[in-house]
Amino acid sequence: MPVREPPAHLKELAWGEATLVLGEAAANGHLLSDTGIARRKDGTWTLYVKGVPTSLGCAGGSLCELCGRSIFRTTSTDLITWSALVKMVDKSSIPEATNYLDGSAWLYWQDFTPTCAAQDLMVAARAPISGAFEQEGGTLSSTVTVSFPKEAFETGTTLHYPTNANPIALPTKEAKAAFDACFGK
Repeated sequence: MPVREPPAHLKELAWGEATLVLGEAAANGHLLSDTGIARRKDGTWTLYVKGVPTSLGCAGGSLCELCGRSIFRTTSTDLITWSALVKMVDKSSIPEATNYLDGSAWLYWQDFTPTCAAQDLMVAARAPISGAFEQEGGTLSSTVTVSFPKEAFETGTTLHYPTNANPIALPTKEAKAAFDACFGK
């Protein structure tokens, strides 16, 4: 269905109907794309979105544009009304989010910090995946880098680092063991 102006309440949307979530005013001078959403233990929804300032004037996919990307967060209690965007992570792209059973939200993203430090667009294909928990008050925990040491894409200069996975937090050690058994671990 076509996008329409935001309704007053989520119940006004028909099945499969879409609505505008973040309009031009909310974008605050950024081109927005790529989202990840999670629900906090207090019931609040947190939406993470990639933003690139329109004022940069960089060509898409250029080193300038990659290094200008950031992850922003907005929150909602009703999925209709959203808070102002807050910058969470610089030099980053492709946000994803998930929840753990305790209600904590985990944000992860492709990290272009090494690409920007090297000033080498070829490093972007191997940009690592980083992540952090959202803490009380909305700040992020210390960043961790996800790595797969035995995989060729970790060191192969012609291979692209995998992104856009949808993580699943397994609820118990037994569930993790059963999952690992599927892969012969």
